[in-house]
Amino acid sequence: MSEFTKQEKVRFQHVDYAGIVFYPRFLEMLNCLVEDWFEEALDRPFSKMHETNGIPTVDLKIQFKNAARLGEILTKKLWVKELKNSSILCGFQFVNELENTVLEGEVTLVNVAFNPERNGIKAEPFTEEMKNKIKIQNIYKALCKFALSVIDSKYIINFEDTIKWLKNEIEIQKLPKIGVWHSYKFFTEKPEITLYLRNNDNYDLPYLIGEFRFTYYMYVFIVPFSSQDKKEFLKDEEYDNYLKCFKQVTNIGEFNYVDFSENEEKDLNFNINFEQRKD
Repeated sequence: MSEFTKQEKVRFQHVDYAGIVFYPRFLEMLNCLVEDWFEEALDRPFSKMHETNGIPTVDLKIQFKNAARLGEILTKKLWVKELKNSSILCGFQFVNELENTVLEGEVTLVNVAFNPERNGIKAEPFTEEMKNKIKIQNIYKALCKFALSVIDSKYIINFEDTIKWLKNEIEIQKLPKIGVWHSYKFFTEKPEITLYLRNNDNYDLPYLIGEFRFTYYMYVFIVPFSSQDKKEFLKDEEYDNYLKCFKQVTNIGEFNYVDFSENEEKDLNFNINFEQRKD
């Protein structure tokens, strides 16, 4: 699941006599963030969920970095770090308008079910529906994060807009297609990533192309929004010219070119077909 973000204005009710946020108010803001996340991202509003279930906090680690003052706008971020059978570990961060961290930490939530008399609770596994929600665009983001995590740091300056997109600071509706190929010809047991960085002025080629392999899958993708690109590679003509220039793709085999632009949460289903081998 992706990073969930909400903004909140520091109001008079949040602050003490010095005009800064009283620490317990931060915890209330965090609880509101969790509640919004369940309703908006997971489609599990507390009003419905609490008819049968609860999601109490069982562990909280928090570091206060900077004061927040009356009138400031805080950006609150929440993301999943680990999903277990009936508990979920989330990271969180609040930043101010200067991008300074106000607080950060981790919170562990447990899914519990009420007994019929509502005088007791017990831990209950999350439903598969909740576990399987995913934004297809986040697959593209994950591939780009892999690429930028291993590229020489001197090139990062060319990907400022890419990083903004990865941090959900800008919203993108359309991305270049990704070449997907599956074959045991290049089977690998461990994930491998190869980067191709353009070193000339041939703008028919993207500035950075990534090739990610794992088991019998290969993904060839453009790292978008580089300041060194003059094309978006969204038009068929631009994309076809890129493929003609980038022989590493066309020489390997038959690729499927898949659109990973979808930014709405969908149910993720895996279909596995088994065929009996003929000896």
